[in-house]
Amino acid sequence: MTLACLVTPEPATLPVRFACGRSVRVGRHHKRGIHHETPQFPAGPRRAVRRPDFQRLAAGRTNASPAVTFHRRSSKCRRCVDTVFHACHHRTYEDAAVIGHPVEHSKSPRIHNVALAKLGLDYAYMVFDIDEGELPQLVAAFKTLKVRGWNLTTPDKHGILKLVDKVSPVSELVEAANTVVNDDGVLTAYTTDGIGQVQSLHDAGIEVAGRTITQMGCGGAGSAIAAQFIEDGVKELNIYNRRDEFFEPAKALAERINARGKGKVVVRDLADVAAFRKSVKASSILINTTSVGFAQQEGHSALPDEAVLRPDLFISEIVYSPARTTFIEQAEKAGCKSINGIGMLVHQAAASFKMWTGENMPVADIKRLLFS
Repeated sequence: MTLACLVTPEPATLPVRFACGRSVRVGRHHKRGIHHETPQFPAGPRRAVRRPDFQRLAAGRTNASPAVTFHRRSSKCRRCVDTVFHACHHRTYEDAAVIGHPVEHSKSPRIHNVALAKLGLDYAYMVFDIDEGELPQLVAAFKTLKVRGWNLTTPDKHGILKLVDKVSPVSELVEAANTVVNDDGVLTAYTTDGIGQVQSLHDAGIEVAGRTITQMGCGGAGSAIAAQFIEDGVKELNIYNRRDEFFEPAKALAERINARGKGKVVVRDLADVAAFRKSVKASSILINTTSVGFAQQEGHSALPDEAVLRPDLFISEIVYSPARTTFIEQAEKAGCKSINGIGMLVHQAAASFKMWTGENMPVADIKRLLFS
């Protein structure tokens, strides 16, 4: 799993010594958080600790150094986490974190640290790669240290629900969470992927309330988006998924949503092209929540029939890399307005950021600095 901490340090620098023998001092000067500091590493190999590269934050500023990233690669390095927890035990600052494995693909550290730097908040965002089975121990440590909150990635989004005190309506529906907020020891689980998607559509001038939507895919992000759509007033949601490992869970999710009576959700096989055409014809939004178009599937599209596209159909894509997917190209060719997944990515992070810090993330700046 992955751990990233937002830290507001005391005036004195904080010495951190790792079990592998390496040490680093981090601290603040003139009310600056340790996300502004450049850790000073002693000579020698850097296997347990590394500082990631980050882009220039603003004109004239190159010393971003927003975080120290800790990767657990051996049993010796695993003790680094306990050492950091021990070092942090005497601090008077707040923390937040992200948990999951693997984490190399995560954009969260860059997004959160640039936001913290832009707002001048006295926090740092620190990342750890930790074994899955340590989630209960880690949550207990977070509560002891009064960590303000944390994010979760696979595979811990489901297991966290057994370790919190409260669960948001959307997280209850999807039986998973990607955000936890700690209010004086009371842990509440939330899911922000759907919030990010709805806000991204809002930025494009699209409100989801009262609409009929067709959605391709219903995996982790797709489930959260589906539940949030209904929570925010979508009248009817037609989900099309391949008959893979996500198909039956999608049907179970639809049953839970429909039992609440807020909106109607239907799940069908994506191979049923005739039904898909009918659903899209009745919809004003078509969204792809599959991973088709990303990484190894770049250049492909989940769309089973390009003929369903029409100029008044709004297209939403949750894939953010590449920014211009084959699905987006198909939409533009048909004259459809569309958005890619960058907005959702930033807005889902902004939702967690707001819960922890009480501040609005500078979304426009994040998009410009990290994704232009």
